[in-house]
Amino acid sequence: MNEEIIKTEINKFLESKITKIEFKMLENIISFELKSFYNNKFNFHLLEFKNVSSYYFINNFSDRRKEFLISDEPDDSLELTSFEFINDENAIVHLQTTKEWSNNKFNSVPQVAIEIWNRFLFIEAEFIIIDSKEYKI
Repeated sequence: MNEEIIKTEINKFLESKITKIEFKMLENIISFELKSFYNNKFNFHLLEFKNVSSYYFINNFSDRRKEFLISDEPDDSLELTSFEFINDENAIVHLQTTKEWSNNKFNSVPQVAIEIWNRFLFIEAEFIIIDSKEYKI
């Protein structure tokens, strides 16, 4: 199963430093450039989501999402903390409003949850690419 293969590959570089995040909206791609240290050397990885149909970012849990901490530490960086498949068709992100322009049209079912420290990125995409190897989600 692709999920098991993907998890095995990503587990190799969990807790890696995220050196770059790109949201290529016109190409429907989200990419992460990662840097890890194992086997006594630095290793670089590229994690991409292709045919992204939706994503949702949240800064923290609950009302803590409104707490914005800015670090002045020169060595501070973002980290790929965890990666999980959601596997729940009921895990729907839905914009619920009474506004006429919405008409309940905005909803998605993300398949992946990525934790970046205490921040979360939920992604709905067709493919994941790990170091040039493409897998259907």
